Amino acid sequence: GNTHTDTTIKKFGTAAAQFDGTGDYLSIADSTDWDFGTDAFTIDFWWYKDGGANERVLFTGNSAANATRIHIYENGGTLYADAYDSNGVYVNFGSTTSITSDAWYHLALVRSGTNVYFFNNGALVATTAVASKPFNQGPGLDIGRNNWNGSYWQGYIDEFRISKGIARWTAAFNPYAEAYAHSRR
Repeated sequence: GNTHTDTTIKKFGTAAAQFDGTGDYLSIADSTDWDFGTDAFTIDFWWYKDGGANERVLFTGNSAANATRIHIYENGGTLYADAYDSNGVYVNFGSTTSITSDAWYHLALVRSGTNVYFFNNGALVATTAVASKPFNQGPGLDIGRNNWNGSYWQGYIDEFRISKGIARWTAAFNPYAEAYAHSRR
């Protein structure tokens, strides 16, 4: 598609990634960087919903047998996160938080030990135990598209970060009020 950086709407710095909801997404090749196994990880980013009523998928693994698909999305004003593999769903969070257009939100999905935590603007939305379930993306990574049902993200994403081996938060926190400095990566 025509995913690009836009200087009009951004959280920090000079630009944010813009997705128009009609075929835009970022696709990143398979890498062991996306195989978290049973270790700690954090996926966090700022996002800005830009109208529309269809499902928007913010992060997903490409389809592959025994790979984990992680979805963080909004549908009908409700925030969700789920993770599943070919054996079924093992994380499914829904939030009572109302999501509106034209506002920035900080989202984070964190694994620490056998627990997975889901945060919106630093508030703990939900947590669940996943025991020894591995989180292994594959064969690649998509941002802005659900390759299973063809839905695309419409809005902006800024400061997208994947931290392998690091559980950045396990309790409520204040999201950074500035761009991530090198020392925070």
